[in-house]
Amino acid sequence: MKLLTTGEIAKQLHSDRDKVSYALRKLDITPSGMADNTRVYPETALLAIEEFLNRRSQKESKQNPQRIDSGNVKNICPCDQVGRNYE
Repeated sequence: MKLLTTGEIAKQLHSDRDKVSYALRKLDITPSGMADNTRVYPETALLAIEEFLNRRSQKESKQNPQRIDSGNVKNICPCDQVGRNYE
């Protein structure tokens, strides 16, 4: 069984290490052990963390809708039904 640090997990998932640490806490995944002063986690935790981060990302994108207008991404007020931009 391969053991990974939060940094290694973040690198494999192309994510931020702090987001991975947050996911580990929220999913209540405990370290499999310690390597020096570093917590290590089983490689099997990758899928659970990836799913958690994807769900969280989808929730954030629903709460902060964006529209691409002439190549520029602009935030749209959620209460605005016609898509006017507020900047």
